[in-house]
Amino acid sequence: KGYATSYHIEILRKIGHCKIHRTSYEFVRGVCGEFSQSYFRLNRMINKAKCKEDLNLLNENISKFKNKISQAEWRRLRRKITFKKSNLRIAIKNRKG
Repeated sequence: KGYATSYHIEILRKIGHCKIHRTSYEFVRGVCGEFSQSYFRLNRMINKAKCKEDLNLLNENISKFKNKISQAEWRRLRRKITFKKSNLRIAIKNRKG
């Protein structure tokens, strides 16, 4: 049951995804080898970022990786940074008031 079971991961790696899989899920695309290791490394760094300054530095790093990752990966990482910055602003605003 579910994408993350060891059996499902094994089958996805062996035969890939089919029409019913949600390939918009990073997990499915990652298991099927459609995203690079650089993408996942940068994605983990975004997840760990605690402040706007960290995210700004990551944004610069992503620009340096533009030739090493696909255009789709680059756009997705940039959107994720924007989303995370927005969430940080909301969290700070909620703490203040």
